[in-house]
Parts: sequence; structure tokens; C-alpha cells
Amino acid sequence: MKSLLALGLAGVASATLLPPAAAHPASHSAGSAASAPKVLDAQAPVPPLVYRSALGSYRPYADTTPSPWVESNERVGRIGGWRVYAKEAQQPDGPAADKPASAAHGGHKH
Repeated sequence: MKSLLALGLAGVASATLLPPAAAHPASHSAGSAASAPKVLDAQAPVPPLVYRSALGSYRPYADTTPSPWVESNERVGRIGGWRVYAKEAQQPDGPAADKPASAAHGGHKH
């Protein structure tokens, strides 16, 4: 048992310590080895780094003008009041809510 464990650990160590080209020699052709970057050469040319901010497309909050509360209350009253909004909240969201559960889930709900 100890010899199998040692053999397995040696295989893992050799696979993780080899450079990528040596770890998978069949995956690279002889022609691509000449064009591959030399990772151990500190003087090898490298492409320039390009900085792209994660906030480059950020749009700041733009406050809208609030509607007068009297008009808002009248609009809610014309629609039917808070009861209409409560009914909307109780309604299923279209045809997706009517789909039966798949057999893989046994019909239980999450």
C-alpha cells in the first residue's frame, strides 16, 4: 500500500513540476516550439500590458425629478389602488409558472 501511495505521489509531483511543454509533449508540434515564448528568458520580448478599468462603462446615478405626490396618489386611485398591486403580486409570471415539474425533480418545489 505504501509503495502505491509513493508511486502516486511521485507521479503527481512530476506532473506539477514539469514545464507545460514537457508535461504534454504530444500536444505541441516541432514547428510551434520555435515560436513559443521563452518563459525562462528574462530578456525575451513580451506584449505590452493593456489596462482596462472595470469601471470604464460605469454611468453615475442621475437623479430624476420626482412626480408630485398628489398626482401619484390620484394615478394609483385611477388604477384601482393598492389592491390592484396586491393582485398583480399574486399572479404567476406568465407561461413559465404554468410548466409542470420535470420527472427528475419528482415534482417537488424549491
